[in-house]
Amino acid sequence: MHIVKLFGPPGTGKTFALLEILERELRSGVAPEQVAFMSFIVAARREAVARAMATFNFERSRLPHFRTVHSAAFRQVGAPRSAIVTPDKIAHFSEVSNIPFTAASVA
Repeated sequence: MHIVKLFGPPGTGKTFALLEILERELRSGVAPEQVAFMSFIVAARREAVARAMATFNFERSRLPHFRTVHSAAFRQVGAPRSAIVTPDKIAHFSEVSNIPFTAASVA
């Protein structure tokens, strides 16, 4: 298994660099279905999917592991989207438990 981690602010070429690495891996025989591409934000994942589809002429179904870190974690443990804690759920819990939460404690 080959793991590459790139960190940096937006616009520094992380997606570009990772897609270059992906191209090398594909040329060496790795199937796109075997590649995990993780990001913390949905916008970055969407950008990576769009670029990979355009660059390599892939259908979305060939990139099942291009996900956000949170999406991958929920998928791994089999948790449904309804298990995600949202501000509304915290407000409801606060109300029924009579435990006050401030905006700073839920952000």
